[in-house]
Amino acid sequence: MQRISRRLLGKLAVTSVGLSGSLLPALASAATLPSDPAGGAYQIQYIQRLVDDLTLDSIYAHLHPNSSSDVVGSIPYGSPVYVLDQADGEKLWYGGTTWYKVALTYGEGWVYETLLGDSPQGKAAPPLPLPVPPPLSTPDPVGPGRSIVIRLADQFLWAFDGSETTVAVGCSTGGKGLETPQGDFLVKKHIRNYMFNSPWPKGSPDWYESEEASYALLFHGAGYFLHDAPWRRIFGPDSQGGQGPLGKDNTGSHGCVNLPYYTAQFLYSWAPDGMPVRVV
Repeated sequence: MQRISRRLLGKLAVTSVGLSGSLLPALASAATLPSDPAGGAYQIQYIQRLVDDLTLDSIYAHLHPNSSSDVVGSIPYGSPVYVLDQADGEKLWYGGTTWYKVALTYGEGWVYETLLGDSPQGKAAPPLPLPVPPPLSTPDPVGPGRSIVIRLADQFLWAFDGSETTVAVGCSTGGKGLETPQGDFLVKKHIRNYMFNSPWPKGSPDWYESEEASYALLFHGAGYFLHDAPWRRIFGPDSQGGQGPLGKDNTGSHGCVNLPYYTAQFLYSWAPDGMPVRVV
């Protein structure tokens, strides 16, 4: 995944919903586009590679048509995306002022004009994955008020307001060796634009490059958060069990609960300090 010059290249506006349609109807409808592109009404474009660094495999998307807005997800080079709209925005050094709104797995986001093309450069990548379907059963909420429940076996999160389900979305918890602890916890702190720096030294198998989350809710100890993970493209059961270091699409997190961007954004304002969080 691209880790350098992302702001310079325009961090694509990838979004990840997982909220009920009543909360974000536009994003809920956009989430259906990968399988139902409105009868072909939307143009398909492909993500372009603008740098020669072979260690990079994707670009970031933005919340708004400018590179200073939140990063809401990543899209691999060569991926086909549906273009929903266009707008004038920030002019970067390698293009004009046009940005395109594209459909993503859980929502939509803004991509700088030069990062899209009519055809892939070489072999096309697969489309972005579809949203993770909810499990067959729903856990019980924690008490009569608002609460969050994460079920590790399903890699899924529910947010409840009393007995009503407000959010139901795939997540990704700690991978092998750094599993997210089970138990009953409380939201302890809200942090905007939190930079995650590796507590492990470079050379450790658990070391990772510093990454920023836009919305982070501390729920256990000093380092277990619910947070958006714009570098992650896969949530749900398929985010676990893969080969390689933790923090990749198929290897889980380093212990936190990774969430789609818009889910984390919503929970940040919805979940007060002291609200129960249960991990089962």
